[in-house]
Amino acid sequence: MKSQPSSPNQFTDLLTLAIDTFGSKSVAESWLNSYNDSLGASPIDAAKSCSGFLDVQKVLSAINHGGAV
Repeated sequence: MKSQPSSPNQFTDLLTLAIDTFGSKSVAESWLNSYNDSLGASPIDAAKSCSGFLDVQKVLSAINHGGAV
């Protein structure tokens, strides 16, 4: 990973949720490090702030449940 959220626990939670959403660690890491229009940054960069971390969780939840982002 290029950069990580401020808390190691946040990073672990985010990576776990991304793996659950995309089905593999490599796809999850790719998504976390790629620019996301709805976040205005890569998810890993957006997650550096508390509000950004919550936004990334919301996007992953929407993807996981087939909803629009």
